[in-house]
Order: sequence, then C-alpha cells, then structure tokens
Amino acid sequence: MVVEPESLCWVTGREVQSRDGETWAEEFRNLSALEYVVTDAGSGLSKGLRLLANERPGVRHGLDVFHTFREGNTALRKAYGRVSRAIEQAERKQKELDWLWRHGRSREGKGCHAKRSWRTAEGLLDQAAAAEAAWKRVREALDLFTPEGKLQGREQAEAVVAEALPKFVGAEWGKTIRMLKRPETFAFLERAREQLSALGFPTTRNARYLVQNESEGIAVVEGRSIRPDGVIDGEAIRYRLKSDATGLLLLQEGDLCLRRLGGPAQRLCIAEVNRRLLPLAASDSVIVLRLKQSLSLEERELLVAYLHSTHCSEQLNVCRGTSVSLAPSQLADLTVPILDKTLSVAISDINESVSHFHKWIAEAERAKDALFEFSKPGEDVAALFTVGRLSRQRREGGSSVSDLRHRIRTQFPHPIAFRWRTTEASCPDLEGIQNALECAEVAASYVACVSILMAKSTATISIRYLSEIAKRVTF
Repeated sequence: MVVEPESLCWVTGREVQSRDGETWAEEFRNLSALEYVVTDAGSGLSKGLRLLANERPGVRHGLDVFHTFREGNTALRKAYGRVSRAIEQAERKQKELDWLWRHGRSREGKGCHAKRSWRTAEGLLDQAAAAEAAWKRVREALDLFTPEGKLQGREQAEAVVAEALPKFVGAEWGKTIRMLKRPETFAFLERAREQLSALGFPTTRNARYLVQNESEGIAVVEGRSIRPDGVIDGEAIRYRLKSDATGLLLLQEGDLCLRRLGGPAQRLCIAEVNRRLLPLAASDSVIVLRLKQSLSLEERELLVAYLHSTHCSEQLNVCRGTSVSLAPSQLADLTVPILDKTLSVAISDINESVSHFHKWIAEAERAKDALFEFSKPGEDVAALFTVGRLSRQRREGGSSVSDLRHRIRTQFPHPIAFRWRTTEASCPDLEGIQNALECAEVAASYVACVSILMAKSTATISIRYLSEIAKRVTF
C-alpha cells in the first residue's frame, strides 16, 4: 500500500504473489514525480527503493521513526521484565535463607546463592536504567527539535545515537540497534531542514547573515512575529540582520506582511508596517505586499479588509489544497473587489465608528486607572461616576439604534416619524386604527413623492399618468 502523506491519498494497494524488491520497484516506477519515500524497515521495500534509486538518483528513502520507537519501547519493557524476574528469584532465595535462620537451621551454602542472585538483579537493574536513559536521549535526537527548541541536525542526532548504542545490551535490543544504524533513519531530519530553509527559516542558507539576542542590527520579521490581530509583535523577534547581509527584503512604511505558513482553516495573518517599527527586514517566511502609491486610503483599507475576510481564505484554500504554505502566485490569482462610491462610503463610516469606539474605550480606561492614583480621591470618584454614566448612556444609545422603532422615530423623515409615534402612543381602539391607517397613507404618499422626484432626475424614466394626476390635484 502506498499513501501520499500530505493529502492521505491512497495511491495504490493491491494483492500480489510476492512482496520482493522487484515487485516494489515496478510499483514505484509508476510514480513519475516521486522524490521522497518513507517506509518501515521491510527488506522488500528497501530493495525496491535501491533498484529505483539506480534508475532515478534523485529519489530518496527514509525510515519512519514510529517503528523504531515501537521496537525500542518493546526492548526496554523486555529489559525491565528481566529485571523483575531476577528480583523475584533473589527474593525467593532470600526468603529461603530467612526461613532457615528463623528455624535455627543451617544456612551453609544458601547465603552465597542469595547474594549472587541479588548481585545479578542489581546488575540487570543498572543495565536497564542505563538503557532507559540512553533510549530517552535517542528519542530526543530523533525529534525535529531539541529540548532547547532548536532545529535538530542530522550530524548531531547521529552522534547522540552512536554514543547511546553501547548502552543497549541484550538480544531484545538487536532489531532496534539495526534500525538505528541505518542512515535512512536520519533522512527525515535532513529533508525537514531543506524544506524549512526553502521557506526562509534561518537553518543553513541564510543563518550566516543573522545574529540572535543582539541589540544591534536590523530586526528580522518572521511569520511567528505577525499576530492574528494585525500587529507585528516586537517581543517575538528573535534575529537581527548583520551589516553585510544580502538577500533579505528591507521593509518600508505601509508594506503589508503576510504569514506564509498557516493551516487551511485559518484566516490570513496580515500586519501593516508603520514608521515607528522601522528599520525592519523580512525573512522568507513572510510574504510582503508593497501597494502602489496611487491607491487611496479607502482602497488600501478595502484591500486589507478583504485579505482578512473569510471569503479570501476560502479562495486561497481552493488554490493550495491541504498545503500549509502560501505562495505569492496564489495571491496573484485572487479576485479582489473594486472600490466604488458605495463601498467607499461604507468603509469610511465603519472606520469612523471604529475610531469613536476606540476613543470611548480609551477614555473609560483612563478614568478607571485614574481612580487608583489617590491624588484627589474625591474628584477622581466624581469623575469616574461621570464617565460611567456617560459610558452607560452611550451603550444604551447604541443598543437603541438596533431597535427599528427607535430608528423610525429618530432617523426617518418627520412626516413618517410623527405619524409613527402617534400610532405607537395610541390605544388599541378605533382612534388607534385610524392613526395606523393615516401612518400607512403618509408613508405611501412619501414614497410616491420620492419616486416621482427620482423619475424626473432620470431622463430615461417617465411616468405617463403623472400629468393626469397633476390635473386632478390642481386647483
């Protein structure tokens, strides 16, 4: 069975007479774009890949660490099982010796057997403990990242495994040792380093240009530095650019930085570079959009809002499938809405509302913080009450706007608003019904007047019966 790991697509799976190397090689030949294969330690698979590598030198083979870990854990359990059996045997010898002592019998020759059993058990326990510590180091070496959070290197992992192998004593460790000695066990570390380097992570290709934990140099923005709320986190910056560095992009004010890596279900993480953050450089884990100078402020805001939208994420997910990496070519294929007058007015209104909301929030926060300064407690408490009352009134006013009845009373034209309020205050009797009919008549008449004015302002629309109506209502 062959499965493509990124999409979990079942490529092939069929019953054959023999699973030898020739059969697997023939199966792999059908995959013309094959670059890297992850398998278990089966001999037929390994031989088939060796035959394929002779024909296609670019095909690489790696062993999955799952089976290596499983064999190692099994061997460790067997080692401790031997320890348990040795301890049980030593305890039986000790009990026999203690029984003879309690009953006054001769213990000649028995003490040596008990001591020998305890020495054997202690030796096996020390051996198993040493194997457990070595196995823990091996598991850490076969992880993508070290316990310190650094990317694991193949040479470093091979050195750790070579140092730990002498600690694995016993027949139960034989298969694990053979798997750890195979170079394919460490192939995934080399491939991961190459893939991360292609995405711009400071692994091998551009690490010589970067310094870590230094105050001098130009800060380098990575994808991890871009927060989902659209802010570049200065505390998340780990690297700075050396003076002789080349190949990394220097940012300008107004540039849009997008995080290149992200799950298919996630929205884009995008942040705008402002003047106070400069100078900045962008690594290859960040996609930089430099907008044209001719774009207006509303057009820039529309573009940023669209990139943050769910619709944009859905379009990008169609392009990249299950991949976690975003390519600039996929952004170029996006269909971006064009700003017209309606969208411009809507964006301006939303931005103005957001600005007012932030201003009101900041005002309330300042008043709350000022309460604990204790410079003038009486005045501070009074000011806090005033701001609290004003904040409550703003909240109630904002909630009232969501009510249609309130909007009709306060924002509709006076003829309609007056009749609506009259109807709203009426009792459910004959007078109330007449007020409701008058309100509906006024609303219909107002809409008719607006329709006539709109028709007159447009030369292509004419109301044929309008002149006849004018004659009937003219005195």
